[in-house]
Amino acid sequence: MLAAQVVRVRPGLPAVAEEVCQVDPEGAVVPRPIRFTAGDEELHLLIYTAGLRGSRSTAVRIGDQRLTPSCAGPQGSFAGLDQINIRLPHALAGTGAVPLVVEAEGGAGNTASLTFE
Repeated sequence: MLAAQVVRVRPGLPAVAEEVCQVDPEGAVVPRPIRFTAGDEELHLLIYTAGLRGSRSTAVRIGDQRLTPSCAGPQGSFAGLDQINIRLPHALAGTGAVPLVVEAEGGAGNTASLTFE
């Protein structure tokens, strides 16, 4: 199971959370485009999943980049739910549809997809 949000952070403004997927007219779940909109804006990807507890190493692959989470572990509000926080590099802007894979203890989970405009 994998769900995610992007949180936009800009100095002096409140953080804004956005979903990274949407349901199309046919009922399919599809990636919602992620856009970097300002030079001073930080985008943080919050991934919600299960099965990370006790893992000594967690990483996330987005496209060809392997990113180290700022935190990974129990989400805190929901029993059994884990959360991974990743700051998205501006280098992902414009890359289009890219795979996302969570790695724990050297093993890879299922592949999801993100779209960057």
